[in-house]
Order: sequence, then C-alpha cells, then structure tokens
Amino acid sequence: MNRPPLNIVLFKKTCRTQHEIDSLQMMLPGFLSCGDAARISNQCYEKCDVAVVMYSPRLGAAPSTRASRFIRNLHPRNLLIIEMPLFRNTEEWYYRFGFDHVHGGGRFVDFATGRERLNELGLEVKPWKPDGNAIVIASQLRGDYSLDGVDIDEWASDVANFVNRKYDKDIVIRRHPLSYNDRPANYDVGDNVEISDAPLNEDLARAWRWISFTSGSSIDAVLAGVPSVTLNQKNFSWSVSSHDITDLATPATPDRTDWLARLASHQWNLDEIASGKAWSHLRQLVS
Repeated sequence: MNRPPLNIVLFKKTCRTQHEIDSLQMMLPGFLSCGDAARISNQCYEKCDVAVVMYSPRLGAAPSTRASRFIRNLHPRNLLIIEMPLFRNTEEWYYRFGFDHVHGGGRFVDFATGRERLNELGLEVKPWKPDGNAIVIASQLRGDYSLDGVDIDEWASDVANFVNRKYDKDIVIRRHPLSYNDRPANYDVGDNVEISDAPLNEDLARAWRWISFTSGSSIDAVLAGVPSVTLNQKNFSWSVSSHDITDLATPATPDRTDWLARLASHQWNLDEIASGKAWSHLRQLVS
C-alpha cells in the first residue's frame, strides 16, 4: 500500500554556511519527487512528518547546532539528519542520510546495489596488519551527538590506564581534530601516555590496535587493516571489530566486503539527492 503524501520541512537555521544553504535548496526537488509536500523553513520549528536538519544536534553554542538541538528536542522521531560522509578519501563528495541518529543507532537504507556503490567509490582496503608499535585510543569531540552523554575524556583515560598495565606498546590518545582549539583535555593518565595531534594517516601507520567508542576513525582504521576494538554498539565498525578490552592479542579480522557495501549504501551524492533517488529509498523508513 502506498504511503500518503508526507509533510517534510528542511530547516535552514541548521546550516552553518551559505554553501550549505545552497546545497539544501538543491536537495529540495528530490524530496518533492515522490509527491510529498516539502519546503525549506527559516522557522525554529514547524509541525511536520519529517524534519530535515543539516548535521547532527551535538552540544555547543554555535547557532546552527543549537537550532538542530531545538528541532531534535521537539521532533525525536523521523528526524532526518544530513551528515558528513562515512568514507572521506573519495573524489566525489557524499552526504550521509540517516533517521534519528548519525551512527549505528540510526535508521539507514541498506540496498542491494551497495556493492556497485562500493566499486564506484574506489576505496583502498589494505590487508589486516600483523604488527605495529602503538595502541591508539580514538577520542572524540566533547558533547558529540553519538556519545549519548558519555564523558569522552574520562572514557579515554579509563581505557588508556587499563591497557597501559597489560601491553608492552606505546599508549596513544588521539584527540579529535576539531578539539584542538577547545579547552585543554582533562585526561587522568600518566606521563607515559602520549596525547597525539598527528595526522590520521600517521597514527594509523604506527597502530597495532585501534580502540574507539563511536569515532568515525574506526572506519579508517578498518580500511587501513588495523585490528580494532569498538566499545559501543552504535559504532559503524561494530560488526568488523572486537568488543573485549581485556584481550587485544587475538582481535577479530573478518572479511570486510559486506560491511563496506552496507556503509556505501548509507551515503549519496548531490545529484542522487536532487533527482529523488535518495529519498525514494529513505522514504520507506518513515514510521
């Protein structure tokens, strides 16, 4: 049975730049393509079946993130969040589209042609690494939406202090790039734990294991062949990683093809969004 027309509102206040506003305008025809009523609004909130926000409603004082939180607080279900791509080293820019959450807790399309999309992306998938000098603990931006209230500095400190007693490896806490200008990190660790602001590829190159909560860097680690431990089920790399912090010596190193194809189907380029291809798949998830 066909679903009746939906009332869809794309909220302009959640955009940070004129480029994002222009992108939202280009996306609008795609939401109209299935016969739904869609419009861009400059209001703080309006009643609708589907509320569309640009980027996640994380903590912070920026007007755009506060606008996203305002909408999330009033519209917790069928909140369509437009986010950064899952795969960053691609020639074309893609947007991640998911309902109600931006990580594994969200509702995303898994379509049969995911393997075709994966081939289009041209990702390099390296063999699993047998060695490395460092256990890298991937921190995240404080207040990030995917943390669900977890104090990420405390989390990173607890993980570092635990593994530091058990393995003869360098222990590295990798800070989130956007946290560099934030208040000083409050890590409760010894002097022998390194705090890294190095480029991602440098930390990946020296990593023996990669430990993360919901950090998107776990995807980069798995692509780079670094065996990983994920400590939250909403992590996109949960299905291709270990989850037991007590023993890093025998990590999971599964086949990654199906996982990559599924993630590839979560993101769309602007042409696919504007044409309605993306919305025709996503619309079935409205509940």
